[in-house]
Amino acid sequence: MMFNKLRQRKVPGTWNHILQQIGMFSFTPDKFRVMVEKHHVYMLLNGRISMAGLTTKNVDYVVDAIQDAISSHPTPSA
Repeated sequence: MMFNKLRQRKVPGTWNHILQQIGMFSFTPDKFRVMVEKHHVYMLLNGRISMAGLTTKNVDYVVDAIQDAISSHPTPSA
């Protein structure tokens, strides 16, 4: 559900790791700090978040937080 919503909203990134990894994924420190401090989406200090905490009621909020964190701190081009 999260993978599909991220893709539908065209949030930058491939997001394939959500389907390939089991249980968790990670963000860069700047991105996860925005999610914690601004959106109160809590995770470990290394940016890892438990996918088990996602529900149909909160997935849109988390996707919004991810989208905002990415737009607030875009990854520099190589």
